[in-house]
Amino acid sequence: MKIDDHPIPKSVVQAWCEALARLPDAQVRGLVTEQKLDAGFRPNKMPPDLARTRLRSALESYAELPDKVRLALRQASQASALMVPLSDEWVVEQSALLARSLGFAETVAALLLDGRSSLRQQALEMLTSWDGTEPDEDAQRKAKTELLTGLQSLAQALQTLQPPGGAGSPAGPADAAADPKLTARAPRQQSERQLVIGLRDKRREASQLARDLAASRHESERLSAELNRIRPALELARQRAERTEAELADLSRDFDSLLQQRLQALLDERLLPWLAPAQALAQAADDRRGQHLLEQAERLLQEQAAIDRRYGLRRSLQAELEQCRQMLARLTEARSESLRPLPQLIPLQREISLRMQALQQQLGAPVDAAPASGSNLERLQQAMVQADSLEQLSAIRQALNAAEPLGLLNGDERARAFGLLADLASRIYARQGICRTTAQDREGLNNLPLYAMQSTLALGQRATLVLDGHNILFTLSALFRPFFEGGIPGGRARHELEQRLAALARRQPRLSLELWFDGDSVSERAVSDNLRVRFSGGRGSNRADRQILAFLHHLGTASPGLARAVVTADRDEARAAERSGAMVMAPEELALWLGEQPLA
Repeated sequence: MKIDDHPIPKSVVQAWCEALARLPDAQVRGLVTEQKLDAGFRPNKMPPDLARTRLRSALESYAELPDKVRLALRQASQASALMVPLSDEWVVEQSALLARSLGFAETVAALLLDGRSSLRQQALEMLTSWDGTEPDEDAQRKAKTELLTGLQSLAQALQTLQPPGGAGSPAGPADAAADPKLTARAPRQQSERQLVIGLRDKRREASQLARDLAASRHESERLSAELNRIRPALELARQRAERTEAELADLSRDFDSLLQQRLQALLDERLLPWLAPAQALAQAADDRRGQHLLEQAERLLQEQAAIDRRYGLRRSLQAELEQCRQMLARLTEARSESLRPLPQLIPLQREISLRMQALQQQLGAPVDAAPASGSNLERLQQAMVQADSLEQLSAIRQALNAAEPLGLLNGDERARAFGLLADLASRIYARQGICRTTAQDREGLNNLPLYAMQSTLALGQRATLVLDGHNILFTLSALFRPFFEGGIPGGRARHELEQRLAALARRQPRLSLELWFDGDSVSERAVSDNLRVRFSGGRGSNRADRQILAFLHHLGTASPGLARAVVTADRDEARAAERSGAMVMAPEELALWLGEQPLA
């Protein structure tokens, strides 16, 4: 649980739960009805224990305590009964003494329940420096004595307001004479009064300084958040600068190499005609018998030159092959970086790949495999590249799901198609996001569940992802087959899927993940705060499917505005989930979210 982006320790939440246990049953039922936690029961008919259990679960999930819940807990809190009648300045000054005497968790819980902003800010500052320990009994006893001593002046001031004779006590004067604490306090002297006034001024000055310090801290946090926001952009600019420097260094080396080659060629062209006759004359003078060998060598060189002019030199072919590779990399980068890539880029990449194959065949090197011309995946990629709206991408994704039973694409091609679909969805959304309304976003992203869920979480809203565990393991067998037992997914495969989902849950704290498996007995356990593993129980096939659909129906009834999606490749289950208002995400899209498949 967090309040103002500050995590609240479990001990503080436990203090609220203890105060909740002291509330009357009728008030607890009223709170459950007010917070709409009475699903499945008629009004005021929920058992008190179950009502308290649901309120405890809600306390752990609230980002901000509702006013009625806070007021009810404050009425049942013993520490709040002490702090409510006291001034906020006195409570802030004596917060450390209150924490030692009443307990740190109890004191912070009471301060957070109080409606005054200064006490709430003081509680959050105390949580920042708390190491989780509580004072021992001796420290509490000494702190309580000191607290009673500090409150003695308040008790004496209240006694001066008591009417003569006491309220309902006929022997008031005698009792007052017997108890020296009830005697009237003598008026303060002028010097003491000046000291009290000075002390009040200092307290007001300290309060003002505390408020200034809090404002400075908020400004520092804002600047830190702004720095964290622009840090990725700075890192991206640094990476681009390093890449540009590396490319410049490569170009410089290539320029130097080409310059040296050209100079050598010019020197050979100018000097060799003068040196060759002299060298031949010297050799002929030394050995007349080698003259025919030189003539034969000259003839063979001329034939080799003719062959090289026809087929080219290995060095030039390798240079052309390297240029083709660099140009293919640049075209791929242009497609991945552009928000609206040209459709001519794909056929041009294919032609360059074919030229590279021809050069590799001439050089005798291994030939790279090229994508089949006119394949289903290529036609689908061209259709995606030409799409210029989220609605068109939604139609393409629906066609992709409809073509799955026909076997037009294999598993690897489907994964690449979903990756390209997610990449293009983010680009089109970024290009059209300024001109679109919320209703258009909801309609355009309805059939793009992966980007719809990511966009919802990026806006700071909550979302729920329901996963059909065994269906995912069978569909993504390329990822989880090493963990199968006897050809079927068992405990090791389920554990591996849980670990990968736990990593996603840590990256997305506002995403609730509900992982369902078929099982003979009903069970549930929490892997983390936002990841739960459930076993359906029952008998027969598709046991978890019925439980998943019932859970989605419950979510649609309890929280109709909550973004929710189910991950499954079962078409019957997907159609039933869509009728309940949930989005349907393919297991290949989940693999993209987990980071297991690269974008096409």
